[in-house]
Amino acid sequence: ALFFSAAGDNSRKVRVLGASLTFVIAALGAADASAWGRDAHHRINELALAAMPDGELARMLRADRRQVIVAGSEPDDVWRHQYREVEGERHYFEIDLLGPPPYDGLPVTLVAMEACEPKKPPDRIGRLPLAVSDLYNDLVHRLRKGDAVGARRTAGLLGHFVADATMPLHATQNFDGFRTGNRGIHFLVEVTFHAWAPPEIEALLAEEVLRPDPVRGPEATTLELLREGIVRVLELCRV
Repeated sequence: ALFFSAAGDNSRKVRVLGASLTFVIAALGAADASAWGRDAHHRINELALAAMPDGELARMLRADRRQVIVAGSEPDDVWRHQYREVEGERHYFEIDLLGPPPYDGLPVTLVAMEACEPKKPPDRIGRLPLAVSDLYNDLVHRLRKGDAVGARRTAGLLGHFVADATMPLHATQNFDGFRTGNRGIHFLVEVTFHAWAPPEIEALLAEEVLRPDPVRGPEATTLELLREGIVRVLELCRV
């Protein structure tokens, strides 16, 4: 997992931005093959830490692996109960409200998205790309300050939302199969599947980590993950 193509630049800003994207991209690779309950979010962050290339950022995050790993479930375990619907909107983005399949012509930024005149107000479509972008910026800020403890927690939180972006049912109005006659599929995929098939999941996770183009930045990368996920929904809901 590498970061900006400009990461070789000697400027501190580029190095900090590049370093923060290292964890994002490691989380992308770790998340893509798995489901997303509490145990899975912990495992995704654990694998993201392992996938990071050796360097100053990796050493700092690995200095307290538990903090990074446990933070991966905090948005579900704590924030959803504290902030309820406001927090819930940060975990999904109903990309099928922006246009028809195959979703190739969809915007790559939230600003462009708002120009599409979606079928619902932007805050009802979801805020997942914004959540990733906000946490990415917070991670950059903490790295610049040298706040290792805060950076580890933020990296773990960021891993949660990056993982959510890889879950196809977080990208659709049909998030629990109620339009296709298989209500309950969301829990089945997120939690039950992870308990049913750990060997198969671990085999997938052992494959080479994804190496997306980090030059696009966190917001565009999140939207791309959602576009990739939405095309799997019909097949998934036939199960």
